Amino acid sequence: MRRITAAAATVALVGGGLLATTAPASAGSAGGAAERARSYSNCTALNRDWRNGVAKNARAAQRQVREGGARPASGPRARAVYNRNYRSLDRDRDGTACEQ
Repeated sequence: MRRITAAAATVALVGGGLLATTAPASAGSAGGAAERARSYSNCTALNRDWRNGVAKNARAAQRQVREGGARPASGPRARAVYNRNYRSLDRDRDGTACEQ
């Protein structure tokens, strides 16, 4: 089966020469989120979009709550943003960038 990324559907030659269409990979998948993850220059810029920061996973987000902070975002899009920015914005290396 050959995948055409720009098309709305994928077309494949099946069995006796019949054409079948299948839906493309979901745009909301983690792979798609990683492609759209924005790079931020500082925490002020990140906090405009993500009020309480971003966490690498739910466990890191829960740790912030236990320590008395607000719960940072930890969904697939937030994880993609964290992975793109943690080197410069997660200064204490606790798994949460720009926590408040």
